[in-house]
Amino acid sequence: MKATNTSPTLAAALAAAALTGGLLVAGPLTPPNGPVASTYKTLADVEPRTALSPAATPGNATTTYIITQPGSYYLTANVDAPAGGTAILISASDVVLDLNGFKVSAVGGTSAIGIRSTSRVAVRNGSVVSDGFGVDLFGSHCRAEDLAVTSGALVALRVGLRGSVDRCTVASDGTIAVQAGNYSRITDCIVAGGTGTGYSVNPGGYVSGCTASGSGTGFFLDLGSTAENCTAAACTADGFFLNRSIARSCIARNSVNDGFESAGRSIIESCLAEGNTTAGFRMNGNGTLRNSVGNNNNVGFRSETGVGLQIIDNEFSNNTSFGIYSNGMTNARIDGNQIYGNNAAPIFITGSGGHLIVRNTFKNNNGAFPTDPSSDIAQVLTNPGNAFSSSNAWANIAY
Repeated sequence: MKATNTSPTLAAALAAAALTGGLLVAGPLTPPNGPVASTYKTLADVEPRTALSPAATPGNATTTYIITQPGSYYLTANVDAPAGGTAILISASDVVLDLNGFKVSAVGGTSAIGIRSTSRVAVRNGSVVSDGFGVDLFGSHCRAEDLAVTSGALVALRVGLRGSVDRCTVASDGTIAVQAGNYSRITDCIVAGGTGTGYSVNPGGYVSGCTASGSGTGFFLDLGSTAENCTAAACTADGFFLNRSIARSCIARNSVNDGFESAGRSIIESCLAEGNTTAGFRMNGNGTLRNSVGNNNNVGFRSETGVGLQIIDNEFSNNTSFGIYSNGMTNARIDGNQIYGNNAAPIFITGSGGHLIVRNTFKNNNGAFPTDPSSDIAQVLTNPGNAFSSSNAWANIAY
């Protein structure tokens, strides 16, 4: 008796048919009890926000739209303010306003306001043009994000206490481009133009990754504020002004006045001041300049009223006059600086300095090392030659 030869393909087909037959079980055909409910989502489900409109957010004679209830809102078109009035007023707290890429305009004089709010408000994703205030989030805990703001006479963009400004670009002809209240944060922003201050940072504030070009003073840091990784270029006053604050890893180039100017107990470290018309660094009061470079300024470092300053491990090079200029500064520690290529003396002291001057190196300066009877100046080793040694670890070296 011959064995039946079954095709593998046929066997697989039979197995699949058996399996499919087991799965294809029809459901019940009787409809459920009660009315049949819709399975579609409402518009509120799909877009759980409120569009600004005359019906939803009515304004008045001086304001186009007024938001009076907490919630999330968005624009569906550009918004224009009445002449000299306000485009959008947010009178409620706990509001998020998405400009949705549209433009808010307020013209007609310095009373014009693009957007104004109270506390706990976020505004994002659009542009604002105003003759007066641009975006005025003066209440506490407000956020401005991804905005392009152009403003005239007053403040372009302001947040109040503990606010934040992130990824905004500002063109300002007014008094201040970006102003942040106490303990606020500004990150990754760009400011261009204007005769006023680029960034005004109130006490305890923090600014990082920001640039200011063509402003009056690029950055004003007040009482315990910090600037990191920021750049000021071509400012018509100072690049940075610090009042008892910190600048770290920042750059100031081509300022009409000083690259960095400080008052009080400020700290400037790992910064570059280059091409500034007066001083790369000017420090009065007391404070510290460390690991920084002052290159191609009029003076690398200057102080008139500094007391107990620490000028440590810096480079002052290729300045058109002195590397360090002390005109009334007293009791400074000038330690470990590389001073070379300056068109005047490496260190110039007038008055009764009372300084400690140690471990500095000098090369190719057009002037003599200072002699100041009131200061403690370590021995100067001149052209010590190859493989030299010295028992004086505090010695200054001219080579």
